[in-house]
Amino acid sequence: MLRNEATIAVQSSFSREVPQQAAEIINTDVTAEKQEGLAREEENNRDVEMREVESKIIDLPLPNHLNHLMKLFEQFEANFRLHRNRHDAWTASMDLMISMIESSLNRTFNEGHLRQFLTIVPGFYLHKWEMVRGRLILLIELPADAAHQMEDERLALIPKSVNDTN
Repeated sequence: MLRNEATIAVQSSFSREVPQQAAEIINTDVTAEKQEGLAREEENNRDVEMREVESKIIDLPLPNHLNHLMKLFEQFEANFRLHRNRHDAWTASMDLMISMIESSLNRTFNEGHLRQFLTIVPGFYLHKWEMVRGRLILLIELPADAAHQMEDERLALIPKSVNDTN
């Protein structure tokens, strides 16, 4: 069988290109796998770093003025909840809340603290001024949808076996 030079050149170039292309495909598959592995490893490292940073942030103590505000807020919440449970009322006067908080914490509490609460969580409480017995009184109440949210949270805390009586 006679081969001309063009056929030999094509066959030899084809025989060189196929292994090179196969090697490139294999190398790209291997490098793609390596890159995916490296990307996963970098992501895991970032997650670990973020968890470390978050744990350090959470463990940091609050500055005194914010710690004081947090304690006032916790006491405000506890007293508001206590008032609501005792009187089955979703509204409490600011005067009542001030006297309850000051007697339980032995610290002063005023409208400025309530304003700070409302600055941090604006929709948490509704407040309005009303004329009662010839005096303006600041009334604080929970929003209407808060009752449903609180009921849902209460039901979520009850174990499923108690909640499902079917």
